[in-house]
Amino acid sequence: MKPPASRQLPSPTQNAVAAKAGVARSTVSRALKNHPSIPEATRLHILRVAEEMGYRENPYVTANMQRVRGAHGTRSQAIIAFLTPYSLEHWYQKVLSYRKIYESARERAFHLGFELDPISLIDQSLDSRRCNDILVARGVDGVLVAPFENPFIRLRLDWTRFSIATLGFVHVRPRFSYAAANHYYNVSLVLRKLHRLGYRRIGLALPERANRYAQGTFEAAYRLYSGAQPACDRLPHFAPEDLTDWNSVKFMKWFHKNKPEVVVCLTKDVRGWLVDAGLDIPGDVGLATLSRHGAESDWSGVDQHSELVGAAGVQIIAEQLTLNQRGVPPYPRATFVEGEWAAGWTTRRLSR
Repeated sequence: MKPPASRQLPSPTQNAVAAKAGVARSTVSRALKNHPSIPEATRLHILRVAEEMGYRENPYVTANMQRVRGAHGTRSQAIIAFLTPYSLEHWYQKVLSYRKIYESARERAFHLGFELDPISLIDQSLDSRRCNDILVARGVDGVLVAPFENPFIRLRLDWTRFSIATLGFVHVRPRFSYAAANHYYNVSLVLRKLHRLGYRRIGLALPERANRYAQGTFEAAYRLYSGAQPACDRLPHFAPEDLTDWNSVKFMKWFHKNKPEVVVCLTKDVRGWLVDAGLDIPGDVGLATLSRHGAESDWSGVDQHSELVGAAGVQIIAEQLTLNQRGVPPYPRATFVEGEWAAGWTTRRLSR
């Protein structure tokens, strides 16, 4: 007969670890979460004791406590800083979807039992050391980096203290896990929908900096689609490298040379240039937007669901805190939110 399988002994409780280490249970809880309020020597001592005793945190209990806190509308002690380049009101004015991003992040944080604390860097003239001191003083556990106007930034903080995520294609160094709109999918979706409407000569117009910001995904999706079309329907995209070339003169020169039936764009500039040139939309040319909101909310195009991006960023940090993961991850991961097509007045069905 086979000997009976050995039963795994239950993991010691935090109370047992606290008694062995000679500290309070709350100190053990904070030390196991790498909370910055616990001195390094104390934290290492508690970790050694916990390891010797075979302590293992139960992730199901932790996750359930988060749900309980959220259901009762109470807050845990965890604070997530929302780092913006400017004050919230100033930041909102940069891109209309930014307000959705922040409000959804705040709502998600609240339901998970966290507090979202907005901190602006430029408006408060915070250098890295001062910003780090403020985060520690406020008891911040997680840092959510908002989209910056200049995404190619380097933030020099003591990252070992925090769980971190970034929003959008923020080219922060070092690299962290992030949540962003799936621009590759969104461009592909718009192109497929326009093709089904009968459009064949489809043009793409956006500044090159927007394509770089999205890690080349706008151009990549457009090139893949164009490569599968007949040579007569392949159009070069209008993507000036220099922003001074993003103007009506250069655009209309491209337009008249390539004669697109519909133009996919990001901003309302393109509509203004076409109207000023005496063109009727959608009679003479169609328009589709890759970011359907504000002035473009009734256009044909894709809703990026920016509200889901903010919530996804908070979720990344919540998972890191649950697993006691802080600092720069060895393998950052990305969470992409797919957009949704909506038909509007700027396109029509073409007969072929």
